[in-house]
Amino acid sequence: MQQHRVIVGQEHQGRGREIISLDWPLSHHEDGIDIYGTKRSSDYVNCCMSGFQTVVTVVTANPQQIDGLAVEVQILNFSEAERGYLKMTAQPSYEEMEQLIQRLVELLHHQKNQLAYRKRTEMVVDIVRQIGAEGQFPKADYAFDNRVLTLALKQLIEASGKRWVKQYWAFTQTVRLKRYGRRRLVIVHEQEDFSDLPRFLLTDALYWESARTIQTWSYRWACESFHAFCKQVTGFESAQVRNQEAVNATSAEVV
Repeated sequence: MQQHRVIVGQEHQGRGREIISLDWPLSHHEDGIDIYGTKRSSDYVNCCMSGFQTVVTVVTANPQQIDGLAVEVQILNFSEAERGYLKMTAQPSYEEMEQLIQRLVELLHHQKNQLAYRKRTEMVVDIVRQIGAEGQFPKADYAFDNRVLTLALKQLIEASGKRWVKQYWAFTQTVRLKRYGRRRLVIVHEQEDFSDLPRFLLTDALYWESARTIQTWSYRWACESFHAFCKQVTGFESAQVRNQEAVNATSAEVV
């Protein structure tokens, strides 16, 4: 993926303003619950129980071109079930060395799984940090939904001297937010008579005019086109590979 970003970065140079979008759509696999990263749970997209992977995606867009920069499938979190098993099978003492070794192996596996698991927000921060370190998109700002924003992501982006815009559904004016400090809020209506529900855009760029904030947010929708292309054209949801290595390889091919 790093080499892919090098190529994309070169292709996007000199093509106008660049915006990097962050998201985590669901990749549905109804017939493949054994596929790596697939779980059966409540699906907020289809409003029902379904089998899906949570896929963190990073997409870059300018006025002329859209390209994927990263696609990572979130591993499943079995920590609660593992803790239940360890508690249920615990013994006061282990007289046989073989039993002791087996128990240590179980504990080490549990620790390994805990260290490997990352929340979606942590995955986003790690990817943004990696892209920043590579330096292929030095002037690109960021756009993402309200759910993606965390204090760690905010601090990372702002430390690099870049700007971010997120969707923020709230009834407020420009204020000093408890977690994020003083921010610029733009209230957007689609109807001239203001009869529609307003859309609120929040940004750390206090000097930006409304038009620039709205333009930046508009690039965020490029990732929706990328998601649709991956699912409908490349067959991302039709992949039947099961283990982690194969799933990651398939994700890279899609990008």
